[in-house]
Amino acid sequence: MVASVLQINSHCYLKGVVLLETLETMVSEDYMLAVIRSLVATKTSFDLENLLFYFDDIAVDVNVTLAQVYKFWFTTGGFPAIKVSSNVPSIELRQLSEFPWPLWLSSYQPLPRFIFAKTISLPPKDGPMLINLNFTSFLRVNYDPVTWTSIFSLMDDHPELFSTLGRAQLITDFCYFYARGDVDNGMEIREIVVEMVYRNSELFELCDWHLLWCHSTLPSSLRQLLQQVALRAFSLFGTNAAFGCRTGLAARDLNAICSRVFTTTCI
Repeated sequence: MVASVLQINSHCYLKGVVLLETLETMVSEDYMLAVIRSLVATKTSFDLENLLFYFDDIAVDVNVTLAQVYKFWFTTGGFPAIKVSSNVPSIELRQLSEFPWPLWLSSYQPLPRFIFAKTISLPPKDGPMLINLNFTSFLRVNYDPVTWTSIFSLMDDHPELFSTLGRAQLITDFCYFYARGDVDNGMEIREIVVEMVYRNSELFELCDWHLLWCHSTLPSSLRQLLQQVALRAFSLFGTNAAFGCRTGLAARDLNAICSRVFTTTCI
């Protein structure tokens, strides 16, 4: 059993909350409230199957119901991701998971509501095709380098077109895929992103946390690393400044320790 909210945040990334919010978006808030009221009124306790009963007659594709989709989301571990490649003459959406998920797609562009296949191709669109903006589904999205550059150019010129959540999500998604080496010309785009975020730090709350995966330079030895962190211990943990923009001391140094000691990042 999960012992604390902190463990829920660190282990699950609030996956269950996001999945329920996605479900609500698809069926409406009123329907979800009716489901909750019915469960509370008729059950002293309930499980996943009791919840799925209310979505078993809602079709999302031929022979696929919303109940089946939600059960897959709920019972399958991992963090699904897709790559959007805007290649002429078509746009390709390719799932990056080992096996395809039933993924709900949200976009300002007309798209199929769900993607079930590993790869689908769509006609070209005007402007960047942004998928899952504002994190409406539990899903990471990578783009081709031209699209990433267009996104951040638009964000730099017109930040008001993106919500606070939308800006943070795009930054963290890019940095995540950059750190994995999955973005062509990633270093050039990274420089654009970091410069933009620091120059407009008031638009990016706790911006160094969003840039976490983009900060990957480490001292050459563990001894140097520990000396470096020891000298900056007060600034790391004695002030909120270490968690804000332009310093990133907490994020970079804590992950540097984990990378050297455990060969993986911790946060």
